[in-house]
Amino acid sequence: MTYKNLLADDAVVRDSILQVPIIVNRGSCVDRSLLDPFISIGSFSYLTRSRVGAFTSIGSRCSIGGFNHEMYITCSTFGVREFLLKINSGSTGREVVQDTLIMPDTWIADNVVVRLGCVLGVGSVIGAGSVVTKSTEPYSVYVGNPARKLKLRFTEQIIEKLLASNWWRRDPFKLAPLVDKSPEKFLECLDQLA
Repeated sequence: MTYKNLLADDAVVRDSILQVPIIVNRGSCVDRSLLDPFISIGSFSYLTRSRVGAFTSIGSRCSIGGFNHEMYITCSTFGVREFLLKINSGSTGREVVQDTLIMPDTWIADNVVVRLGCVLGVGSVIGAGSVVTKSTEPYSVYVGNPARKLKLRFTEQIIEKLLASNWWRRDPFKLAPLVDKSPEKFLECLDQLA
């Protein structure tokens, strides 16, 4: 079977690598990012300077990896010198030191902000309207502003087995038929793939 990416007519993809298959819905922008396969991005979301693992869902109206403004200078914008340099160079954004990393199997609900440089652990779930300012633990649910850990998705034993399996490093096309199973059944089927 041949797969392809589904990009809305008004979706914008700049300086990015998108593996197949990926869905980018209307009004969304992917900028300077690397996306693994089986990723869905909702409408009007902005993703920049990010690496996104396979089997990740990003809701609508999300901002991921956006720039941070300097607060300890007199002018709260870029500063006049920096502003003029950007205008003269044609650059529309700041150079950043650290990218945002979204590990596989992450679900980011609608209206979420993920601050530049955060690492969202494998299997993280970020609740609607949350603001993620720090990295998250694998297979945990985070909610609020700032986002705080609410609970684990599975038992600690299941999480240990899932992490030990490194399943996200396997062929995503072979994994695709398995991801809708319970974690116990998924691990059992994973052993049969080896």
